[in-house]
Amino acid sequence: MEGQLPLPDELINVIWDVTITQYLALAALTIWVYELVLNMGDEIKFVWSKPIQLGQVLYLLNRYGAGVVLVLGVSWLFRPIRSETFCKIWPYWLVFTGLTLTLLVQAVLMIRVCAIYAQQRHIRILVWAGCALEIAVFLAIGLSTLITSKWALVVITPIDMAMCAPIAGYPSWKYVLWIPLLVYYSFLFALVLRRAQSDRGREGKLAGSRMLSLIVRDSTRNFIFNLSAHFAFIFLWRFGRLSMMELPVSLYDCLDIVFATRLLLNLWGKYYEWAETAEDPEAENDGRDVDTDMINMAALRKSRRPVVLDTFWALNDSDDDDGKPGPGPVVVPNPRLDMLRRLEGPRGRCR
Repeated sequence: MEGQLPLPDELINVIWDVTITQYLALAALTIWVYELVLNMGDEIKFVWSKPIQLGQVLYLLNRYGAGVVLVLGVSWLFRPIRSETFCKIWPYWLVFTGLTLTLLVQAVLMIRVCAIYAQQRHIRILVWAGCALEIAVFLAIGLSTLITSKWALVVITPIDMAMCAPIAGYPSWKYVLWIPLLVYYSFLFALVLRRAQSDRGREGKLAGSRMLSLIVRDSTRNFIFNLSAHFAFIFLWRFGRLSMMELPVSLYDCLDIVFATRLLLNLWGKYYEWAETAEDPEAENDGRDVDTDMINMAALRKSRRPVVLDTFWALNDSDDDDGKPGPGPVVVPNPRLDMLRRLEGPRGRCR
């Protein structure tokens, strides 16, 4: 059926809220396209020209899978299908896309935290438990939305405007469901800050520490964004009109995608930068540089040092599960270097 709102003031408010939602969605789409074009060079360098691994898969799903969802949502906001069936499907679409985008972004954020606590199993268990709690909360929000809210096709003939709008539901107490998410995001941010504090003495000297400072910077930005966005959700759900419930959704999803993909590109950029500088015999090699196993034979001859195998996942090799200093990096003797030394005389000349 086609519904009409009886009071002119309410009608004006609904038109105003829907118009704001449309413009926010258009702004989100513009940001997504701009960020896509801006980072295309890094994407080609770090994604398309490298072997496909888990990080690249997460990046592509966040970038293009979530982007398709965003484009469809924006297009339907501006030109909705004028049928009651579509308006019945629309809330299910919102719940599905919201949960999917959240899972993709949180996968990136969880890998970030698990990477810097790679040897502390209890921390990783807490992170996974928090992620499970977040999924449960989003499912509760989605199911309560589907159960309590009612959507209808509203056609405003004088201005030829059609929209799928909620006409009932969204209880005022629903904002409490966002509180566990705020606690979980605060917990993740506290873990990153704790790791940064414990590693502060080595910052600027070690590749792992510089990688950690990059993670801390991006985590701080992401945490401030999530904190602000969830407080906005709480405020709208507690004090806003029914037609204002979907105001920040598109913009929130877009910025979440942007932050997640930018974090991956930043990490890959530093990773391969340090891998390249590791080939320089003058570059520092204290056992924590990224991919120093890529050092060639010429560099080994000049430096007279054994090969030290290390990866991004070993950037916290100084801590064990109990917080005590660990055994440090694994030093693998190089047989070719040993043979070279045996062939050379005591003064460095071949015998």
